[in-house]
Amino acid sequence: MKGFNMKKIITFSLLITLVIGGTPVYAVNHTINQSTDQATDQTVEQTADQTVDQTIDQAADRTVDQAVEQTVDQTIDQVADQTADPTVQEEVTVEAGLTPDNIFYLLDRMQEKLQLLFTIDLQKESELLLSFAQERLLESDQMLNEGKEEYINYLIDNYIETLNQAEEKVAEVVIDEQVEEEVKETLTNKLEDVITVDDTIEEQLDENTKEQLQVKKQEAYLVANVVKELDPEKVKKLRDEGLGFGQIVKVTTMSELSGKTEEEILDLMNDNKGLGVIAQELDIEPRDMVKKVVKKKEKLIKEALEEAINTGNETAIKELTETLIEVKVEKKELGLIKKIAKLEQEVTEKIDEISEELRNGEITQEEAQLKIEELKEETQEEMEEIREKAAKIEDKVKKEMKKEENKYKEKFREEDDDDDDEDIDDEDKDVKEKKESKREHDKEKEIKKKEKKEREKAHKEDDDDDDFEKTKIKKYKERKDNEDSKKKDDDDEDKKKHKDKDDDED
Repeated sequence: MKGFNMKKIITFSLLITLVIGGTPVYAVNHTINQSTDQATDQTVEQTADQTVDQTIDQAADRTVDQAVEQTVDQTIDQVADQTADPTVQEEVTVEAGLTPDNIFYLLDRMQEKLQLLFTIDLQKESELLLSFAQERLLESDQMLNEGKEEYINYLIDNYIETLNQAEEKVAEVVIDEQVEEEVKETLTNKLEDVITVDDTIEEQLDENTKEQLQVKKQEAYLVANVVKELDPEKVKKLRDEGLGFGQIVKVTTMSELSGKTEEEILDLMNDNKGLGVIAQELDIEPRDMVKKVVKKKEKLIKEALEEAINTGNETAIKELTETLIEVKVEKKELGLIKKIAKLEQEVTEKIDEISEELRNGEITQEEAQLKIEELKEETQEEMEEIREKAAKIEDKVKKEMKKEENKYKEKFREEDDDDDDEDIDDEDKDVKEKKESKREHDKEKEIKKKEKKEREKAHKEDDDDDDFEKTKIKKYKERKDNEDSKKKDDDDEDKKKHKDKDDDED
């Protein structure tokens, strides 16, 4: 029997902590449940299989023991690499690890725990948590592709938990005044990137997990974009009240939207009211908070873009333009989110109606199922329309921003030409002055030409007015002459009638 060493003691302690501390392995639980259902049949076969089982157990123990030692060795090596030079920043490509259907998934998760345990640098810890959250999403994709949807809820639950830890650590880095702005920007960008969950994954979730996911995604987005703008003293005060960073950004944003102070919202929280209930009482929807942040973010990016244009920083212009495209798309899609929420509410109400009809015996089970299938088809069609609209919005925004980017590039080309002109030798200055003089002359000529056209147009309008007046007078005279002539004819006719009458009387 091999002697115990410190590494094995740590490994065993961590293994116990993982199991007892509330980090279950789905694959093991799933196997245990199946084993429980088959207990009666196994009783008969137990004696016959005992020798084989012992052999398998011994082999499995050796395999697990080797795997645990290898995991600890790898983790310590990784941590040593990370702490050797904390200033070195490497871009790591995140890939899906082992999946919950694998018996060694526990070891994979244990390795993550060990990495966090031995990581003392806050920035590195933030990066690790973000990469672990991304791994959970990739593992969910893999399970979906393999047709093992039963593991997705479990993985997303772990993703939500890891994302919560990540946003707290990222926020701590962001409010640290000694950390460089570039590092803060990198971490907040990574946090914002990791909240993108594929629609096909969300469709597999139960309602409770789906709701928790939406809340956590919105909270992480707010943390990524709001914490860096907050007053450190205000953050410290709210932290002393026991609030996490996710709660802090919600409280401050709700304060701005409602007109209430942070203290008033804290008083409501002290009345055992959750932030969701408080938001409802203040008539604030989660998307209202996100919308406010998106608008503020758009404004800041535009200001930075304007500064980049003024300084001639083409790299910054390209990056900021791409970021502005994403923000504009986010802003447009907020309206679509409202439509989706409304659609979900309508679907829920219709399903409740179908269930009520079924309970009351108004329809059969088959009829209810048929109605639900029809409702599902209608909903899928409407969701497809929303997705198509979102794609069109994104395409439209990209085209608009591409035009803007080309306009900036053209401006820089003109400025570069001007700079080249300024650097020419003295013997070429006369040529430049002549060109400039010619441009001024042409410009003045163009202005005079334009003024002349305007004068001619004005004269023509005056002439047209005179002609109009003359025509009007002429028509008036003609009408007057016609009236006089007609009157004269009428008088002559009357005279003739009177004469004829007098003749008849005679």
